[in-house]
Amino acid sequence: MEKFHSMATELPGVVLVRPTAFRDGRGFFLESYTRRDFERLGIADEFVQDNHSCSARGVLRGLHYQYPHAQGKLVRVVRGRIFDAVADIRKGSPSYGRSIGVHLAAEDPGMLWVPPGFAHGFLSLEDHT
Repeated sequence: MEKFHSMATELPGVVLVRPTAFRDGRGFFLESYTRRDFERLGIADEFVQDNHSCSARGVLRGLHYQYPHAQGKLVRVVRGRIFDAVADIRKGSPSYGRSIGVHLAAEDPGMLWVPPGFAHGFLSLEDHT
């Protein structure tokens, strides 16, 4: 059984990653990251930092990007819900200036891969997200 599935978005390189959750009477277990499996999905970037935030309902965080040393981001919600926005800010890119938005929620353990060169932000839709 595959541990991860991916779905492309309208922005090239921005991918929705769905881990397989193994559920039973105790709850669930899932792997949120495995290098080999992410490489199979085309995500070969090295993860060097892990951040965690908690936001009240209505808090807007972003749009974040790093310049000149762009970083990719793997966005995951472990409590609550967000509306996540991604914009292509790579000059010369065929999708430069385009953006997408997706909903992420703790009940649905999908993650969003935002490659280097994209701005990213989110709106918290619930308290303690």
